Amino acid sequence: MTEERKDLCELPVPEIPRCLQIRTVTKSLISYADSLKHPTYRLAAHACIWAPTESGSLFGDLRALVMMHLRFDGTFGFPGGLIESGEDIVNGLNREMAEEIGWDTEVQSVTWKDYHSSQVDHDKNLVLHFFITKITESQYADLEKKCLLAPEYGNEVSGTSAVSRMTTGEEHC
Repeated sequence: MTEERKDLCELPVPEIPRCLQIRTVTKSLISYADSLKHPTYRLAAHACIWAPTESGSLFGDLRALVMMHLRFDGTFGFPGGLIESGEDIVNGLNREMAEEIGWDTEVQSVTWKDYHSSQVDHDKNLVLHFFITKITESQYADLEKKCLLAPEYGNEVSGTSAVSRMTTGEEHC
């Protein structure tokens, strides 16, 4: 295990902001150290790719752009997927993102420094790892264009959406 991942084992389960404390976010949230206690479970990893912005709209001031895509099963989700047996989690996540959204690791790569949290789904024998990666607004615009040319576009991915984080006169989260 690398020194970077040893440090992850000492991280506590992250605190989720109150406005996001819904069942799907907090269900089965575990520490990275606890995720290692399920060596027979399949692994998956996904990343929230976001870019800060100062754009405006009719509805308020934009603060961030968050990339999500419409999956083959009709649900929205973050890019990523199943990690192949023996594959490093970060390498597998970067591979999945290249397939799904045209992610170019020469420009930007998800690393262990982007790790956020893990969840376990005992019913599916699955450990899910979540990463958060910040890119520039320009990189975000380029990535949106590349999504249409990604190898899995039209198969695993049916479309991409920029989910905006906006503020109005009141801050909620």
